[in-house]
Amino acid sequence: MADPDDLDRRLLHELYLDGAASVPVLSRKLKISPSVLYSRIRRLMRRRIIKKFTIQVDGTKLGMGVRAEVGINRSPRLKAHIHSRLMNTPEVVSITEVTGRFDILVTVQVVDLETLHATVIDKIGKIDGVRNTETFVELDRIDKDPAYLQRSEELAAVTFELTEFLVDVLQARLPEARLPGKVAYHACCHLLRELRIDEQPRSLLAESGLDVVDMPGSDECCGFGGLFAVKNEPISVAMGNAKLTSIEACGADHVVMCDVSCMPHLQGLLQRQDRRCRALHIAEALAARHPQADGAPNTPTPSKASDAGEQPRRWQDVRTE
Repeated sequence: MADPDDLDRRLLHELYLDGAASVPVLSRKLKISPSVLYSRIRRLMRRRIIKKFTIQVDGTKLGMGVRAEVGINRSPRLKAHIHSRLMNTPEVVSITEVTGRFDILVTVQVVDLETLHATVIDKIGKIDGVRNTETFVELDRIDKDPAYLQRSEELAAVTFELTEFLVDVLQARLPEARLPGKVAYHACCHLLRELRIDEQPRSLLAESGLDVVDMPGSDECCGFGGLFAVKNEPISVAMGNAKLTSIEACGADHVVMCDVSCMPHLQGLLQRQDRRCRALHIAEALAARHPQADGAPNTPTPSKASDAGEQPRRWQDVRTE
């Protein structure tokens, strides 16, 4: 069975924007004959790529001005009972089973906050088997619109992390940095595991002139994780202390990282324990200077290579033979 081609995708895009669009209108927009268009729609329906044509209701026009997600932990043995009661609750729009700290997320749409409170407390909370709830009120809603797909891809193509931009785009040669003491690098989870960026900051530090030392477990989480550090403070602190042990083991005077989220977490632990090491953002470390008599500005020097050709956007895109 052939995958959807470009025409199929353009047709699905138009139907996403207006599912009630007629074949003649779509034919003119896509510049194909009505017979071909009709056969394409039928084929997409046969393959269940188009499951059904439906409507999208604006609840605010019906006076349902408040929408919320209710996280619920439930008794496993009463799952069917709980789902049945929820689906018979008029304010409930949908139920989604999820991973994480909740068993299910329930979408609720009501008239106002007072009604939401009554729905969660008096209806959902009193269902036998519901152990606890947490409500997240929707402040604003932006649905993904295929019309913005190209714009988002264009924005993503020119959006870079700092070290990625310096190394992969500018191919910059930075002036030598001067920072007293030894420097260790901490690979933050967001950078390493989500953006998959690791070589760029390490290469900048290696060429910076700083006394860089290897830290054991440099790629291990420091324990911050946003709200994780608040809701799981003992675990967060324990993980942070393990990182401090690694810092001390390598004798670093400065621990450098690329994410400002990890930096205050580690710096707070270092200060509270009166450690001599200091947490720094990599930009601070690379810009570190002793006072210079000539007052030369600290600006990166672009690469002079003019025939390097188009370079991979990220290190992980480099193909090795």
